[in-house]
Amino acid sequence: MLKKIGLFIGIIIVVFVGLIYWSLSGTEEEFKTAKIVGMHNIETVNFRTLDSVLIAASTLYEADEIKRLMQGEHYREAWETPIKVPVLFLDSLKGGMEVLKKGGGKQTQSLKLKSHKGVEYTIRSINKNPKALIPDFAEPWG
Repeated sequence: MLKKIGLFIGIIIVVFVGLIYWSLSGTEEEFKTAKIVGMHNIETVNFRTLDSVLIAASTLYEADEIKRLMQGEHYREAWETPIKVPVLFLDSLKGGMEVLKKGGGKQTQSLKLKSHKGVEYTIRSINKNPKALIPDFAEPWG
């Protein structure tokens, strides 16, 4: 009887771990930047002529039912909803910005900026990439 219970618990654990790996490997895309709505080739756009763009923070969080079951909703719809944002240029923002340092933690990238008046600002990426925090043995499927 004890062996059957142990076997049952073992099967449950294997299925649970399998579902976690499946949900983690469900994202085939690399972590990428936001998507500008309605612009298919941003290389040809003169952003200096635009005051704003319609942008979705990320479509990376789209998920199948297993991923939603194992990881939850996590504001997926909010990340995918396009919003109107102003177009800014560092050379003219607040009189011009100087890039002091490129940086970031293990999951984000950032820039430390200084205005012409000496005020320092830090901007950072919205999307996080946890890859640096995942040990090699835990990488799903390779």
